[in-house]
Parts: sequence; C-alpha cells; structure tokens
Amino acid sequence: MLTGCVHSDSKSLSDTQNIQDKKNLTLTAKVTGKPEPEVKWYRDSTEIQPTFKIKMTKAEETCTLTVTGVTLKMSANYKCVATNRAGEATHVAKITVQGECAAIWLLIMQGDMPAFHFKIFKLDYKATLA
Repeated sequence: MLTGCVHSDSKSLSDTQNIQDKKNLTLTAKVTGKPEPEVKWYRDSTEIQPTFKIKMTKAEETCTLTVTGVTLKMSANYKCVATNRAGEATHVAKITVQGECAAIWLLIMQGDMPAFHFKIFKLDYKATLA
C-alpha cells in the first residue's frame, strides 16, 4: 500500500549548463510529496552544506541552490535529491564553469621605433568533468 509519494519536477534544473567563472549559479527544482520530502543538494557525491557563498532555500514547492562567485573548481554534477518514506526522486545537472582571458597587445618602444611586440591570443578555457 502506498502511503505517500515524492515527486521532483526539475524542468528548470536542466541537464547541462555552462556558466562564466565569478558569476552566480542558481539551480531550482519543484519538489512535492506527502509527507513533505526532505531535500538535499550534492556536488558530485558530496552533500552541499550552506556557507557564506552557498545558500539553499525552499519556498512552497520550489527548492533553490544559489552559489555566488563560482570558480573553475566548481564544475561538477549537481544533484537535487528529495526523499520521504515513500521513496526518492533525483535530478542531476552537469555544470561547467568557463573562464576567459582577453587578448593582450604589448608594444615596447625604443625611442620612436618599436623594439618588439607580441600578442597573447584570446584564451578560452573551461573545467569539465572527466
């Protein structure tokens, strides 16, 4: 006999997201169930704990994970897990944090004549899961 249910509608928790480093990451999931499910967030297999940079909120059926100022090291699989006595619902999103270094021109002058110059080309880099 089913005495309860748990459901996670994670349409806003898309399967893959790219985000620029130093930006804020916000993941949301709609979670319903009877009895009310307990919600936990994970980065890879480690449960996420709230800190000054990491906030977890729940407003009615909407659960939100917000990480301020993400870094390249924060690329991971993020998982929302809702659990009650009837079962468990899970959704995973692969988050890739990307960074960018702008092009830089350097010109060294010797009097009125250029001594040498070089350009550091635009470098796009990203940290992804293996």
